[in-house]
Amino acid sequence: MWKQLPSAVARCAVALGIIGFLLPLGLGVFPDDWLNAIELPNALGSARVAAPNGRVFVASEPLGRVQRYGPQGFERGFYVGSQGGAFDIGVSDAGDVLICSVRARALIVYTQDGVETARRGPCTFNDANGGLMPASRSYERNARVPEIAFGWFGLLAVPLWHPFVAWFMALMGALFLKSGTARSQQSELSSVAK
Repeated sequence: MWKQLPSAVARCAVALGIIGFLLPLGLGVFPDDWLNAIELPNALGSARVAAPNGRVFVASEPLGRVQRYGPQGFERGFYVGSQGGAFDIGVSDAGDVLICSVRARALIVYTQDGVETARRGPCTFNDANGGLMPASRSYERNARVPEIAFGWFGLLAVPLWHPFVAWFMALMGALFLKSGTARSQQSELSSVAK
């Protein structure tokens, strides 16, 4: 039983890696209201901005999602109309969340609850900010924001941190399985030769 444990762990890594890589493609099948109440892992290197009321918004490009955090931690999440591409995030003086989508070629304005408000406009490059987003002021943060995600779901959802992490998990598991198969074949050949 214990001899099979490493290969079982490797199979799990392969399965979780494949699921983690493909799951962002299928997140659209879940009802938005249900998924907005669940904290998903924040991708490594996610952009973080604070609103005038101190809430923090974390933008996760691999999932096309923004999550809002307050003093108690996660409050809600919402998907943005980035069409699966890269996007930049900022906050207006009124506290609206600004998303500049590269693929949609538009500046999209959302309320803090994730409701798209105004008509879409063009994104303008801002050298002072170093990106596509209109310059946003820095506001004091009074929110508890995890580095990646906290809670049991965040621990189980490691492959969702980034598609590369999922791909890497699947690859490492497959290589481990392949090397284990090669070792077992060698040991069988050596036992037959004796």
